Amino acid sequence: MTYAANMQYLRDTLTWQRFGQDCVLLVAGDVSHDLRVLRQALAILKAAFWQVVFVPGNHDLWVAGAPEQHGGASDSVSKLLAVLG
Repeated sequence: MTYAANMQYLRDTLTWQRFGQDCVLLVAGDVSHDLRVLRQALAILKAAFWQVVFVPGNHDLWVAGAPEQHGGASDSVSKLLAVLG
């Protein structure tokens, strides 16, 4: 989702969709290293699906770049807590 085109596709495809109570989505990680992008993508998915189960991948827990990209976390465990928070 770090690429703008991927996020736009997600918005264009799912912002008008609402799946029923029997639709559960499993997100198998590696959405984005940027916590802001990850939260935005999960919010779009949560609005469309009854339940969203997220299993973080290594990119989701990667701590690099500007502090706002990883919520100020100093390590992957701290970032995991921020992702789950």
